[in-house]
Amino acid sequence: MYEVLTYAEIHYRPRFVPSLIFRKWPEILCDAPARIDRGRPVPVFIIIRDAHKYPVRIEMVTVHLVYESGMERVAQFPYGGITVNEQIWWDSINIMPEYQGNVSISVTVHAVRGKSHSYVNVDNYSGTTHSPLTVYVSPYPLPGDTGWFHGDIHCHTFYTADQVEFGAPLEVMAFAAYCMGLHWLAATDHSYDLDDRYDDYATEDPDLIKWQLMKKQTQLLSPTLTVIPGEEVTCRTYAGLNCHMLALVSERFIRGSGDSGERGLHNETELAVSEAVRECSEWNGIACAAHPLEHNSLLERLILSRGVWTQSDLELPGLTALQIHNGIRDKGFYEGMKAWIRLLLMGRKVYAFGGSDAHGDMNRRRRTTLPLCAVGEDGFHTFGAVRTVLYAPSSQQDHIIEALRNGRAQVTEGPFIHLTVSSGGTVAGIGDCFSGSEGMIQAVFRSSPEFGYLKSGCLMAGTVGESCERILALPDLSSPGLDARIEKNESLKGFRYIRAECETVSGKYCFTNPVWIENSSG
Repeated sequence: MYEVLTYAEIHYRPRFVPSLIFRKWPEILCDAPARIDRGRPVPVFIIIRDAHKYPVRIEMVTVHLVYESGMERVAQFPYGGITVNEQIWWDSINIMPEYQGNVSISVTVHAVRGKSHSYVNVDNYSGTTHSPLTVYVSPYPLPGDTGWFHGDIHCHTFYTADQVEFGAPLEVMAFAAYCMGLHWLAATDHSYDLDDRYDDYATEDPDLIKWQLMKKQTQLLSPTLTVIPGEEVTCRTYAGLNCHMLALVSERFIRGSGDSGERGLHNETELAVSEAVRECSEWNGIACAAHPLEHNSLLERLILSRGVWTQSDLELPGLTALQIHNGIRDKGFYEGMKAWIRLLLMGRKVYAFGGSDAHGDMNRRRRTTLPLCAVGEDGFHTFGAVRTVLYAPSSQQDHIIEALRNGRAQVTEGPFIHLTVSSGGTVAGIGDCFSGSEGMIQAVFRSSPEFGYLKSGCLMAGTVGESCERILALPDLSSPGLDARIEKNESLKGFRYIRAECETVSGKYCFTNPVWIENSSG
């Protein structure tokens, strides 16, 4: 498997092929959420992988904090030479921050292997900066309202583990989500990893023990934080290329190994998109096109035969949603938005979701940039940076799943939108259907000092058969502010849906799913 995502696995070496990144040490890395909700601790995670092959002793962990004011704190945590010899090991040093705002965190792990001592600064990869972690301790809650729950719909855990990457333990992701102010997450590990043996990513397990363990662990964690079980399935597009689909809460495992790299250049996958969508629907799952128009690297296209979803794939019945936002607003995001709006204007009732596609990656993304040759890092696809916010009675798993099934969702990098259509005591919100030819449309746009003043907002309507949406109204943003409102009594004749979007001065964007309009032809 040659996907350029993280955390970077450095010990895989094909027979007779040298590796420039191989070391006879386990991977040792430190991570922390990029954002901490008010009143919650900053968890500094130490994650060690492949110590069952290369055991180490941990003597000391030193944490050096520098607050915005210049105030510094240094704390040492003796580990007393404990032996780490497991496939995956982790610990969390939880620090209650003394001040709000940005804090720089340097972490040094003193590890010993045999007679060799290593002082690991943040990670022991060759090619990364080893620079301090940067955490924003927010004095403000995430913008929202009663009954709205923030989550990340696309992230990978340690159940994603193969030749070039591994994710963070699920417990780590869940605790990080809590500290960030999230209410739920979806564990969407690769189908071609979930069917491997737990202790050997090169060997397929017919009993699917890994998949079963993942589902069981999501249930065990749910009293603390709601975790939705899922998988990222490799399937075949109408054009014959490999693409990815999120299958959430499917009662049965859906196979997909085409771009795993486990069979060399033999990369044909088991199921076409139509078959994967049908199986997911039959097994009570939620089928979602994962980053459907995201562009793949040349290496991914040539070696793994990866492509984008075709229009025919996106029009398939049974497809619940498109995960348009995948951690970065790039060309693939804007093409995905156009594809989604095109489907809406065709009369399709399909939703839009957003997630990070993080593989751990809480503070920054460390990744294999070239298999066997190079490891690098960047700031994309960090956990929780893009969120799907759901309207539900509670954050319990059944309620979150129900909200996903019905599109009661908005996608945000920061701000929040409360959108309703009402008439005569009947109120329809995002994901609901409104019956009537006229109604009062209310849109409340909300930001916080963390994300900055509102810069723009828009209320839009779509009519089946038209080539583009209609702008109904813009909020008054002539004076800088964190809140804005549109109230407009509008004829709804001919409209299929109403939706809204906004952006802040810091570039943080939010868009809603539609309020659906029925019986509006007059």
